[in-house]
Formats: sequence, C-alpha cells, structure tokens
Amino acid sequence: MSDEFAGIFDHLTPADFERKTSAVAEDKPASDTFDRFVEDQIRSLRYAFAGSDGNLFPLTTIASATVERVYAADDDETLGQYVDRVAREARLISATRVFTFKKTVVGTFQSDEEQRSDSQEAMQEALDAGTTQEAVYWYAEERDGNQFEVRHGFVVIEGLATLGANFEGAPQRNELFSRVLGG
Repeated sequence: MSDEFAGIFDHLTPADFERKTSAVAEDKPASDTFDRFVEDQIRSLRYAFAGSDGNLFPLTTIASATVERVYAADDDETLGQYVDRVAREARLISATRVFTFKKTVVGTFQSDEEQRSDSQEAMQEALDAGTTQEAVYWYAEERDGNQFEVRHGFVVIEGLATLGANFEGAPQRNELFSRVLGG
C-alpha cells in the first residue's frame, strides 16, 4: 500500500465545507427597474416551464444592487422553511427584490355559489367543468428604503410545455412571500 495520499486533507478546516449560499444560480442583476425585473422573471418562468415539460418546481429569485440569486426548495423542506431560508439569504445580500412562482390551480366563482370544497374530487370536478384551470401563480415585491411595490398574478397553462396569457391582479401583499424581504 502506498502513502502517496497521506496528509492530503490535513490543510482542510470545517469552514472549507460551508456553503456560502444555497442558491442554484447566481448572476449580476439584469434589470434596472422593478417592472423590468418582473417582466424578465416572467420570461424566465416561461423558459423554465417549456424546459420542464410542465413538471415545474417552485423557484424564488432575490436581487440586490450587486447580485441576483435563484433558489429551489429542498426535498425535506416545508414551504415555511423554504421561505425562511431564502429570507435569511436575502438579508445577507441586502436583497430589495423577490420573485417567486408555483404551479397551482386557479379559478373564479360567483359569490352566491355554495362554498367550494378543496377536496381532490371537488378540484377535478371544477377542472372538468372549466371553472378552474391549471396555472402558474407568481408574486413579486420590491422594498428599497421607503419604496414598497407589489405585483402578482398567474400565467395560464395551455399545454404540456406551453404557457398562455399572463393575468395580473390588483396589488396585494402575500403575507408568506413578503417575509422574504422582511415584511
């Protein structure tokens, strides 16, 4: 047996194995305004959807003046743990913008209808009846000093790898996702 590998790890410390970030991607910020940031993220969402054959997993992008990072949920995380992890990392880079999305089911109902059940059967009935449809919900927020802006909406799913129209709602803060920037 040879000793040619003896001592090759002696210089390593625990700090050598610490992750500086849990981001899956990092780049310089590409957008100078919040509206441009949102439009760039929606375009990226369309690419991600097409590239995943509709098996889209939630992603979150945070941006500061110097860096833009993308995060994916870990398999063993709850949604709350995921948001808390991204929020910790947002504080580390002094993030001022967040964009997140998730594949879901959306629909509108008349207010005089009976309260709908959220059971799997009721959801399938609504899908079959055309009162709901699969879509990708998105949420964006900017906090910079006294400036605070929110946008959210959904992009309808038209096919296996195709997203259709984007529908944006009136500005409304999402309490969970607002935690990323300290809301």
